[in-house]
Amino acid sequence: MVTLVRRFLIVYAGVCAAVLVAFYSFYARCAAALGRLPRFDNPDPKTFGFTTHRALTDLLTSLAVVAWPVCLVATVLLLAKRHLGLGQLLVLLLLQALVIVAVFFSPVGEWYAD
Repeated sequence: MVTLVRRFLIVYAGVCAAVLVAFYSFYARCAAALGRLPRFDNPDPKTFGFTTHRALTDLLTSLAVVAWPVCLVATVLLLAKRHLGLGQLLVLLLLQALVIVAVFFSPVGEWYAD
C-alpha cells in the first residue's frame, strides 16, 4: 500500500512538472509566433491555432487540479505512518505551489485563461 501511494505521489510530482513545461512552452510558442510577449486580451490564446498543444496543456492542468485532493490525503497518510521524508514533502509542496502560482495567479495565467 505504501509503495502504491509513493508511486502516486511521484506521478503527481511529474504531472506538476509537466504542467509547468507545457504551460510555459505554449506561452513561449505563442510569443515566438507573435513576435512579442502576449498580454491579457491581446491576442486571445485560442486564435493561434496550436490546438493540440493547448489541449495537452488544458488536460495536464485539469489532471493536476483534480488529483490535488487525492494527493493531499496520500501525503497525510504517508506522514502519519512516517513513510515520507521531509525532503520529499518539501519537493512535492514546492511543485504544487509553483503550479498554483505560475498557472493561476500570474499574468501569463491570466492571459491563458482569457
